[in-house]
Amino acid sequence: MYLNIPVTLGLISQIVESKAIAVGCQGFVSFDGDEAEFAIGIGSPGREMTSQTVWRMYCSGKPMLAIVIACLVERKKLSLDDAVSKYVYEFSGSGKEGITLRHVLNHTAGLDILKGLEAGMYSRHKRHHLVSTTVLGDDFIPGMASSFSEYAGWHLLGCVVETVTGKSYGKVAFEILIDPLLMTSTIYGNGTKERYNEINDRIGVFYDLTSQIPTPMLYDRSESLFLDWNPGYGSYSTARDMGKFYIALLAGLNGCKQSIISSETAHTFTQIGRGILYDPILERGCDFGLGFMLDLSSFGLGSYIGKRSFGHLGVLGSTWSFCDPDNRLVVSLVFNGWGEAGLSRTARISVMDSLYRELGITGCL
Repeated sequence: MYLNIPVTLGLISQIVESKAIAVGCQGFVSFDGDEAEFAIGIGSPGREMTSQTVWRMYCSGKPMLAIVIACLVERKKLSLDDAVSKYVYEFSGSGKEGITLRHVLNHTAGLDILKGLEAGMYSRHKRHHLVSTTVLGDDFIPGMASSFSEYAGWHLLGCVVETVTGKSYGKVAFEILIDPLLMTSTIYGNGTKERYNEINDRIGVFYDLTSQIPTPMLYDRSESLFLDWNPGYGSYSTARDMGKFYIALLAGLNGCKQSIISSETAHTFTQIGRGILYDPILERGCDFGLGFMLDLSSFGLGSYIGKRSFGHLGVLGSTWSFCDPDNRLVVSLVFNGWGEAGLSRTARISVMDSLYRELGITGCL
């Protein structure tokens, strides 16, 4: 059944028209089984936004690789407390032997090297060398301090997946996640030239809004970026496909037998936090589960969001997807702009508060 949310859609339209944080928005909402899907504004130069526009999801895609790891844990291919160096032999020395998969997933591994733009300047081989040979501080203790890993940690997780399966992480992600969930518009490590040619016209772009004239970041739709080996922030998807992902996790939490992971594993990854720690990269105190942001109100997702909610933001907070299990709510939104982080946060709060009020969810659980 279609979910009617005219007030929130009106607010989103106003935000898009202002061109303060984006020139378009693609969204998907599922509430207690009813759904709304929408596309507003511009998707790329000369093209309107549609529900089929495909986006580079940046850090919003990180949870997908986390759940691939979860599935491999369930299959006893690895353990969360295995040292990363058990699978990535080059990642050793200078105290790195104490870093486990759990530390990487909850961002307490100290792997904040290689920011997004910097990583994109190097080949996969060069990135691997830089990540593997990074030197940690003498006083660093894994698990004790937060340091958001934009690229390096997920690079290592991708290597772990390939070591234990003997397959590319993209092929494993497709077999375990993308294909079973019918995420037909999602590409994550399994991009090919043929697939690029097939969907090139559907790839949307983000706009740089830091100057008076919105500037399209056409690199978003380049073939080299599409084909890049990038577990950290290299996924392409749509709001609906990301919604399918979180609906599946909600099913897992609820013990649905058809879910891709068990209730226990879903709980371990999405409900057990490391605790609130100040993160110098994100410049705030925050909590993480295993690959998921927790305590989502602290990430600017509104006043009413449930305490057990989990999800992830990307592109300076312009994209976000999450599940609120207490309220049976899944939301995925893409605002296609790079702008001032404070404006994006204000927009997130206003949109999410509007949505919760319109759905009649006004009590934080």
